[in-house]
Amino acid sequence: METPYPQMLAALETALRALPEAMAPVLPFEIVRWTRGLPFHEVRAADAAAERFADARAWPVMSNNVLAQMHLRVEAAIDLCRGMLKLQKPPMPFPEGEAIRSLLVHYWHSKGPEWVEWRYGGEAPLPESDPKQN
Repeated sequence: METPYPQMLAALETALRALPEAMAPVLPFEIVRWTRGLPFHEVRAADAAAERFADARAWPVMSNNVLAQMHLRVEAAIDLCRGMLKLQKPPMPFPEGEAIRSLLVHYWHSKGPEWVEWRYGGEAPLPESDPKQN
């Protein structure tokens, strides 16, 4: 079974609307650095939440940091689907649930950091030293 991109886009937009709001864990210019430094347990928790959503189409309860990460994952998947529609790419070669899982977990791990850099633009350079500690 295939999942056409218009169907995938509609499913992801519905998923984003259903996702509870998250308090921003960092300022917008720090998002790139934040996503690069996510603790492994929070990445795994987001993977598990995405897997559960793909199976049940309902978001599980998540900590704020995992919820904020999930917002980024869904936004990245939506951007990808919009791009595939513009390029008139063929449907995803698996059912909708597997397509959601693929985008929110596998695509995120392979392209998520690049998407965050593109979407949120670079990161502030790390200071050489903290003047408060000198």
